[in-house]
Amino acid sequence: MCGVIGWIGQPGSSPNEALIERAMTRLHHRGPDGRGYSERDHVGLGHTRLAIIDLAGAKQPMAHDSGLRISFNGEIYNFRALRNRLEGLGHRFVLNSDTEVLAAACAQWGPEAVDHLEGMYAFVVDDPERDLVWAARDPLGQKPLYACDARFQPQAAWLFVSELKAVLPEAERRVDREAALRFLTYDFVPDEEGIFQGVQKLRPGEVWCLQRSQPGEPHRRRFFPLHPGAKIESTADYLEGLETRLDDAVQRRLVSDVPLGVFLSGGIDSSLITAFAVRHRKAGGLKTFAIGFEEKIFDERHHAQAVADHLGTDHHCRVVTAQHLLDVVPTILSHQDEPFGDPSLIPTYLLSQFAREQVTVALGGDGGDELFLGYPTFVAESLRKPFRWFPRLGWKASAAAAQLLPGGQGHCPLDYKVKRFLAGSSRPLPDRHQVWIGGATPEVLRRLAPGLNEEELFAPSRRSWAASRGDDFERLTQLYAEHYLAAGVLQKADRASMMVSLELRAPFLDRGVVRHALQAPHALRISGRQTKIALRRLAQRMLPTSITERPKKGFGIPLSDWLRGPLRSWLEEQLDADRIKQQDLFAPSEVRDLLAEHLRGQCDHGKLLWNLACLSAFLSRSHSP
Repeated sequence: MCGVIGWIGQPGSSPNEALIERAMTRLHHRGPDGRGYSERDHVGLGHTRLAIIDLAGAKQPMAHDSGLRISFNGEIYNFRALRNRLEGLGHRFVLNSDTEVLAAACAQWGPEAVDHLEGMYAFVVDDPERDLVWAARDPLGQKPLYACDARFQPQAAWLFVSELKAVLPEAERRVDREAALRFLTYDFVPDEEGIFQGVQKLRPGEVWCLQRSQPGEPHRRRFFPLHPGAKIESTADYLEGLETRLDDAVQRRLVSDVPLGVFLSGGIDSSLITAFAVRHRKAGGLKTFAIGFEEKIFDERHHAQAVADHLGTDHHCRVVTAQHLLDVVPTILSHQDEPFGDPSLIPTYLLSQFAREQVTVALGGDGGDELFLGYPTFVAESLRKPFRWFPRLGWKASAAAAQLLPGGQGHCPLDYKVKRFLAGSSRPLPDRHQVWIGGATPEVLRRLAPGLNEEELFAPSRRSWAASRGDDFERLTQLYAEHYLAAGVLQKADRASMMVSLELRAPFLDRGVVRHALQAPHALRISGRQTKIALRRLAQRMLPTSITERPKKGFGIPLSDWLRGPLRSWLEEQLDADRIKQQDLFAPSEVRDLLAEHLRGQCDHGKLLWNLACLSAFLSRSHSP
């Protein structure tokens, strides 16, 4: 992977080369193998490179004979087929590089080039011939791209960058309070906005086009809508098609000029990716990586080892202690571009660090849960469905009564699940899913923000829901893919892996696999408490029964207990009354009361307090000189 910077000034101005050079230094972890800068007129492009394909060539920013220049982060998996097609259209190539092919595609088709790409990417193109500067992000949002206007960086009309922290020191940093509240709800800042005024992200599958000679508001286009196609009603035909598409997706992602391996947790998703990968590697020639935990409730290493033994991989496992996880919290939080609340970022980082000791590229199972309905919230929706007749007031009364249940201990105790299920069930789709999966309920958030407007709070997910198509579960697939996957799971994967300069690839996010997932017959999606039926049926052909019948476990940590124990002093430091008062977002007295209730075991505010602490740590760091 790489780091991308695109500076678009007003005509007649010059890019701030010194600022861009400093930003590239801060992006060194994304591209430790080289860096480059190029400017023409009022447009400057910067790039830091992690070399994966054509190690000696393919320097960036790269120029095309047409005068077009590009700064590109990612991989184009179909670049060889595209190269053949472009050669037929008169283009000539001198490198074995997907960047060179991408530059030619952009010269040939302009912004419509994205319609021809299979890959994960974020890039900025300066195209004087078309009087355009344009930027694009891959269909599912695997690679990040921030877009900043003059409110954030007054010297530029627009500034594109892979990681916001690369340009924070020189920016105007005014916190968007609405975005901060949404972070507490979603566990991340949704893609169409940013934690600071004047900052947003390109949405998954979006192209922005700016007029080069007069860079005002961008023209935006979504080029990969996640709408379901015609159902494939035959189970046999569907599973055969799924197997073919997944096999192709994995094979494409095994292309690398540097060492490559697979993350193997022992769950359905990563085990299937591994099973397909061994088809295309010599026996014992595929490295797989896992981490184990001393706490049995979180430890999956025996499942990962069972899959590795069954498939004959060269398996590597490292056991981490609670102290290992706790020790890296400050490092991980200091590396975030915006506040991020998913604590599974911690073990993901440790796994990436472990794998990076031997490989530069790894395949993972991200996307399987969103596309094939793997989360417990989908089970909750299935269980609630027979009770659609139950009045909203009844759900609200049940939720209020459930607050009398004593607080449990451990990871997601039963009382926590019951309280969240009832709190969410009083709300319509899609709001209840955000209550079920997010950091805080609106009822608790109103203690921090008395004037809270639920319509505004849930606006990003409601917009996605309104644009979705199909039955409820098809629409939920689209919602989770656009929000929880793109802004949550994939942001976590990108940040954790790029901290150690590891490229992480996700075969489930291949365009062909995604389209096929959206064509699944209902019988292969969810039934009662059984999730991911299609993947389980496919896995039965390739994996041990102990794996195919496993319930979803997830990459969890005992967050609530840690905040009462080994992380308590850190938590109290982040939520110190003077610090909260200085940040001027929430009343210190309400934060103090939430903390006290949690420490007494009266309520489980673990996710909310973690989010508040992550937000406080982020603001303290981002506002320091």
